[in-house]
Amino acid sequence: IKERILSHSDAERSMEYSCFETPAPLQSHHASIRVVAEGDHCRLLWETSVTPVEIEAFIRTSMDGCIQKLTEILQQTA
Repeated sequence: IKERILSHSDAERSMEYSCFETPAPLQSHHASIRVVAEGDHCRLLWETSVTPVEIEAFIRTSMDGCIQKLTEILQQTA
């Protein structure tokens, strides 16, 4: 998968990106990631819009794998 970062903000803890090359046929893709502070914890908000809708399962599987790996990395550094 090849992705292009569209915007990022350290101050807002956010990033937007789009995929422009994937193994599955893709007409459009736009995603945003934001880290939101919640007391002494934080929440990761990751939203994606994709067409055709049939590719949504592929994108979700990829996102779930990334979240799992990120969780593993953060647990090792905690």
